[in-house]
Amino acid sequence: MFEAIILGMAKSLASYLFGGYLKAHYGSVEIDGAPSWYGQEPKEAICVSTYRNGGLSQLDDTKRDAKILLNRKVLSNIAVLFPKTFDAIVDTSVSK
Repeated sequence: MFEAIILGMAKSLASYLFGGYLKAHYGSVEIDGAPSWYGQEPKEAICVSTYRNGGLSQLDDTKRDAKILLNRKVLSNIAVLFPKTFDAIVDTSVSK
């Protein structure tokens, strides 16, 4: 009984020390999951991601979905930066 408790505590201590070593030498790393940088958008880039179930047959549809999402994101950023100018451009392009 005591051996199991001691073994569990030793395992926890070793895991904690190993995680601390990795964080000290390599930045922030999550051992049980993905690295902390995964899925975070860099400040200097505009990124989107999308997913579809299936194999390679879904690749073109997934690319199309990503392009649509990226287009929406770019347009929303332009609308925030240049609200009056953007509205005028959209109005003239729709009326043609």
